[in-house]
Amino acid sequence: MDDKYYRDLIDKVNRNEKAMWGGTDEPNDGYEDFNQLWGILGDEDVNVAPKTYFEAMELCINSFFGTIQDHSHVWRNIATHYAEALKDEAQKQSFNTELERFLNDVQSAVPDMEIYYDLMHSAIEDGNFRIANLLINHSPIEIEDWDQLEDDYQNYPEWAAYIEGLTDISYDHLPDAPIFKETIKKLYSAFGNLPNMEKLNNLYHRYF
Repeated sequence: MDDKYYRDLIDKVNRNEKAMWGGTDEPNDGYEDFNQLWGILGDEDVNVAPKTYFEAMELCINSFFGTIQDHSHVWRNIATHYAEALKDEAQKQSFNTELERFLNDVQSAVPDMEIYYDLMHSAIEDGNFRIANLLINHSPIEIEDWDQLEDDYQNYPEWAAYIEGLTDISYDHLPDAPIFKETIKKLYSAFGNLPNMEKLNNLYHRYF
Protein backbone atom coordinates (compact mmCIF):
# COMPACT_ATOMS: atom_id res chain seq x y z
CA MET A 1 0.00 0.00 0.00
CA ASP A 2 1.13 3.56 -0.66
CA ASP A 3 1.64 6.65 1.46
CA LYS A 4 -1.80 8.12 0.76
CA TYR A 5 -3.55 4.94 1.90
CA TYR A 6 -1.82 4.99 5.27
CA ARG A 7 -2.07 8.77 5.66
CA ASP A 8 -5.85 8.44 5.24
CA LEU A 9 -5.90 5.68 7.88
CA ILE A 10 -3.79 7.75 10.26
CA ASP A 11 -6.24 10.64 9.88
CA LYS A 12 -9.19 8.32 10.52
CA VAL A 13 -7.64 6.79 13.62
CA ASN A 14 -6.75 10.25 14.96
CA ARG A 15 -10.32 11.43 14.37
CA ASN A 16 -11.66 8.33 16.08
CA GLU A 17 -9.37 8.97 19.05
CA LYS A 18 -10.66 12.52 19.49
CA ALA A 19 -14.28 11.46 19.18
CA MET A 20 -13.85 8.57 21.60
CA TRP A 21 -12.07 10.57 24.28
CA GLY A 22 -14.57 13.37 23.71
CA GLY A 23 -17.39 11.01 24.55
CA THR A 24 -19.11 11.19 21.16
CA ASP A 25 -18.18 7.68 20.00
CA GLU A 26 -18.62 4.22 21.37
CA PRO A 27 -15.22 2.63 22.18
CA ASN A 28 -15.42 0.01 19.43
CA ASP A 29 -16.49 2.36 16.63
CA GLY A 30 -12.92 3.00 15.49
CA TYR A 31 -11.59 -0.53 15.72
CA GLU A 32 -11.88 -1.36 12.02
CA ASP A 33 -9.84 1.69 11.04
CA PHE A 34 -7.21 0.83 13.64
CA ASN A 35 -7.13 -2.79 12.46
CA GLN A 36 -6.44 -1.66 8.90
CA LEU A 37 -3.67 0.64 10.13
CA TRP A 38 -2.18 -2.22 12.19
CA GLY A 39 -1.95 -4.07 8.88
CA ILE A 40 1.09 -1.94 8.01
CA LEU A 41 3.10 -4.34 10.18
CA GLY A 42 2.46 -7.20 7.78
CA ASP A 43 2.46 -5.18 4.57
CA GLU A 44 5.42 -6.51 2.59
CA ASP A 45 4.87 -3.97 -0.20
CA VAL A 46 4.53 -0.94 2.05
CA ASN A 47 5.84 2.20 0.35
CA VAL A 48 5.53 5.16 2.70
CA ALA A 49 7.60 8.14 3.82
CA PRO A 50 9.41 7.71 7.16
CA LYS A 51 7.15 10.40 8.70
CA THR A 52 4.04 8.43 7.75
CA TYR A 53 5.59 5.16 8.91
CA PHE A 54 6.48 6.42 12.38
CA GLU A 55 3.17 8.22 12.85
CA ALA A 56 1.53 4.85 12.15
CA MET A 57 3.89 3.09 14.58
CA GLU A 58 3.09 5.64 17.28
CA LEU A 59 -0.64 4.99 16.88
CA CYS A 60 -0.01 1.24 16.90
CA ILE A 61 1.46 1.72 20.39
CA ASN A 62 -0.26 4.72 21.95
CA SER A 63 -3.78 4.82 20.52
CA PHE A 64 -6.77 3.43 22.46
CA PHE A 65 -6.59 0.09 20.66
CA GLY A 66 -2.82 0.20 20.35
CA THR A 67 -2.31 0.14 24.09
CA ILE A 68 -3.82 -3.35 24.35
CA GLN A 69 -1.74 -4.91 21.55
CA ASP A 70 1.48 -6.89 21.75
CA HIS A 71 4.01 -4.13 21.12
CA SER A 72 6.78 -6.58 20.28
CA HIS A 73 5.28 -6.74 16.76
CA VAL A 74 5.68 -2.96 16.41
CA TRP A 75 9.26 -2.84 17.68
CA ARG A 76 10.28 -5.85 15.58
CA ASN A 77 8.91 -4.10 12.51
CA ILE A 78 10.85 -0.94 13.38
CA ALA A 79 14.05 -2.95 13.86
CA THR A 80 13.60 -4.56 10.44
CA HIS A 81 12.93 -1.23 8.72
CA TYR A 82 15.87 0.39 10.53
CA ALA A 83 18.30 -2.25 9.28
CA GLU A 84 16.93 -1.86 5.75
CA ALA A 85 17.14 1.94 5.86
CA LEU A 86 20.86 1.79 6.67
CA LYS A 87 21.46 0.09 3.32
CA ASP A 88 20.13 3.11 1.42
CA GLU A 89 22.03 6.37 1.92
CA ALA A 90 19.24 8.36 0.27
CA GLN A 91 16.67 7.03 2.74
CA LYS A 92 18.81 6.78 5.87
CA GLN A 93 18.88 10.43 6.92
CA SER A 94 15.12 10.97 6.76
CA PHE A 95 14.48 7.62 8.47
CA ASN A 96 16.91 8.44 11.28
CA THR A 97 15.32 11.86 11.78
CA GLU A 98 11.88 10.34 12.21
CA LEU A 99 13.20 7.50 14.36
CA GLU A 100 14.76 10.06 16.72
CA ARG A 101 11.46 11.92 16.94
CA PHE A 102 9.62 8.65 17.61
CA LEU A 103 12.03 7.62 20.37
CA ASN A 104 11.69 11.05 21.96
CA ASP A 105 7.89 11.05 21.84
CA VAL A 106 7.03 7.44 22.69
CA GLN A 107 7.62 6.29 26.26
CA SER A 108 7.01 2.58 25.62
CA ALA A 109 9.85 0.17 26.41
CA VAL A 110 11.00 -2.38 23.87
CA PRO A 111 9.38 -5.52 25.33
CA ASP A 112 11.86 -8.06 23.94
CA MET A 113 15.60 -8.13 24.59
CA GLU A 114 16.44 -9.69 21.21
CA ILE A 115 14.63 -6.87 19.39
CA TYR A 116 16.35 -4.32 21.62
CA TYR A 117 19.74 -5.74 20.71
CA ASP A 118 18.87 -5.61 16.99
CA LEU A 119 18.00 -1.92 17.30
CA MET A 120 21.21 -1.20 19.20
CA HIS A 121 23.29 -3.13 16.68
CA SER A 122 21.92 -0.95 13.88
CA ALA A 123 22.61 2.27 15.79
CA ILE A 124 26.18 1.17 16.53
CA GLU A 125 26.75 0.00 12.96
CA ASP A 126 25.61 3.42 11.76
CA GLY A 127 27.69 5.23 14.38
CA ASN A 128 24.57 7.08 15.48
CA PHE A 129 25.16 8.07 19.09
CA ARG A 130 21.91 10.03 19.40
CA ILE A 131 19.77 7.02 18.53
CA ALA A 132 21.86 4.64 20.64
CA ASN A 133 21.53 7.03 23.57
CA LEU A 134 17.77 7.38 23.08
CA LEU A 135 17.39 3.60 22.97
CA ILE A 136 18.79 3.40 26.51
CA ASN A 137 15.52 4.99 27.65
CA HIS A 138 13.55 2.19 25.96
CA SER A 139 15.40 -0.66 27.61
CA PRO A 140 13.32 -3.76 28.45
CA ILE A 141 14.99 -3.73 31.89
CA GLU A 142 14.07 -0.91 34.24
CA ILE A 143 16.77 -0.14 36.80
CA GLU A 144 14.85 0.10 40.05
CA ASP A 145 16.96 -1.72 42.63
CA TRP A 146 20.73 -1.35 42.93
CA ASP A 147 21.00 -4.82 44.50
CA GLN A 148 19.18 -6.33 41.52
CA LEU A 149 21.66 -4.76 39.12
CA GLU A 150 24.28 -7.43 39.76
CA ASP A 151 21.90 -10.16 38.63
CA ASP A 152 20.81 -8.09 35.62
CA TYR A 153 24.43 -7.53 34.61
CA GLN A 154 25.21 -11.24 34.88
CA ASN A 155 22.07 -12.31 33.03
CA TYR A 156 22.29 -9.65 30.30
CA PRO A 157 25.98 -8.82 29.80
CA GLU A 158 25.46 -7.13 26.43
CA TRP A 159 22.86 -4.83 27.98
CA ALA A 160 25.29 -4.21 30.85
CA ALA A 161 27.85 -2.96 28.32
CA TYR A 162 25.34 -0.43 26.98
CA ILE A 163 24.59 0.81 30.50
CA GLU A 164 28.25 1.04 31.49
CA GLY A 165 29.39 2.47 28.16
CA LEU A 166 26.63 4.98 27.44
CA THR A 167 25.32 6.15 30.83
CA ASP A 168 26.67 7.61 34.07
CA ILE A 169 25.94 4.37 35.93
CA SER A 170 29.08 2.64 37.20
CA TYR A 171 28.61 -0.69 38.93
CA ASP A 172 31.43 -2.55 40.66
CA HIS A 173 30.38 -6.05 39.62
CA LEU A 174 30.95 -6.02 35.87
CA PRO A 175 30.16 -9.28 34.05
CA ASP A 176 33.10 -11.46 33.11
CA ALA A 177 31.63 -12.42 29.76
CA PRO A 178 33.12 -12.22 26.24
CA ILE A 179 30.00 -10.50 24.90
CA PHE A 180 30.38 -7.72 27.49
CA LYS A 181 33.96 -7.01 26.46
CA GLU A 182 33.21 -7.34 22.75
CA THR A 183 30.29 -4.90 23.04
CA ILE A 184 32.50 -2.39 24.86
CA LYS A 185 34.94 -2.70 21.95
CA LYS A 186 32.16 -2.04 19.41
CA LEU A 187 30.88 0.95 21.37
CA TYR A 188 34.40 2.36 21.55
CA SER A 189 34.92 1.89 17.80
CA ALA A 190 31.65 3.69 17.07
CA PHE A 191 31.63 6.43 19.72
CA GLY A 192 35.02 6.54 21.46
CA ASN A 193 36.16 9.59 19.47
CA LEU A 194 33.17 11.71 20.54
CA PRO A 195 33.48 14.40 23.24
CA ASN A 196 32.83 13.45 26.88
CA MET A 197 33.32 9.72 26.33
CA GLU A 198 36.08 9.31 28.94
CA LYS A 199 34.11 6.63 30.78
CA LEU A 200 33.77 4.51 27.64
CA ASN A 201 37.43 5.10 26.80
CA ASN A 202 38.49 3.95 30.27
CA LEU A 203 36.37 0.81 29.97
CA TYR A 204 37.88 0.00 26.59
CA HIS A 205 41.45 0.41 27.82
CA ARG A 206 40.66 -1.73 30.81
CA TYR A 207 40.11 -4.72 28.51
CA PHE A 208 42.09 -3.95 25.36
